[in-house]
Amino acid sequence: MAMTNRIERKFIGKSQAVLVAFVAIVGCSNPVANIPELKPEQLVAKPVNQPAYEQNYKMVPYDLITIRFPFHPEQDPKAPVSIRPDGQISLDGVGSVRAAGLTPDELG
Repeated sequence: MAMTNRIERKFIGKSQAVLVAFVAIVGCSNPVANIPELKPEQLVAKPVNQPAYEQNYKMVPYDLITIRFPFHPEQDPKAPVSIRPDGQISLDGVGSVRAAGLTPDELG
């Protein structure tokens, strides 16, 4: 019995030493050492005068689009409108309108 206690104490002592060494090594590591540096060219914003979409982009079902009625802003939907699977959008006071296959300019 005394031999078993001595072996257990030795094992526990070694386990504690390994744990302390592990915590010391991990605690002293630098977690931000591997972050790549960004070049100033990568941080340049797009010019404001460019449209937010490609001129030839054709809308497809499940696209989210923002609708604005410039002469009747009270008719503007409160949230983006989703193009339904059948390619139509529903607008209050207008009804269903085909949107899929059109560019944003063609829809407007």
